[in-house]
Amino acid sequence: MSGSRAAFTELDAAVCGTVRFGDDSVARIEGCSTIVFRCKNGEQRAFRGVYYIPRLTTNIMSVGQLDEVGYKIIVDDGVMTIREPGWKLLARIRRSANRLYVLNINIAQPVALASRTQEEARRWHSRLGHVNMNTLRKMVREEIVRGLPAIEHDNRLCEACLAGK
Repeated sequence: MSGSRAAFTELDAAVCGTVRFGDDSVARIEGCSTIVFRCKNGEQRAFRGVYYIPRLTTNIMSVGQLDEVGYKIIVDDGVMTIREPGWKLLARIRRSANRLYVLNINIAQPVALASRTQEEARRWHSRLGHVNMNTLRKMVREEIVRGLPAIEHDNRLCEACLAGK
């Protein structure tokens, strides 16, 4: 859940309802979408199904909802480890003095005109209809597309691909 409208690139305002917090207070949900964030190693990841709740002053993650969609959460000796489905490490968070696990993430800003980016992999990914990176490398290797330069694998998520899915 997030109260920051700027965190969402698109918002499905048709998703509405309420959420009840531990103190029995209720807040109105005014939309739902995906939030893309940048990890410490520079890769981009996304949380899907994030509620927009304007009343919130801080972002809140539900461990239960992460569990429902296949994330693995392990808490041991004051450290919470979150692994994505497929067991890839997403975060390792130390417990704070007030017993909260605070995950600081950097919200990734969408890139406008992605097909004009200077990064070769991104540019060709966009030009060729958002083909996946393995197929793009196969096109280079088998010389399926004339003039296609050697391309490095790009692990970041593409906004347009996320929106399409």
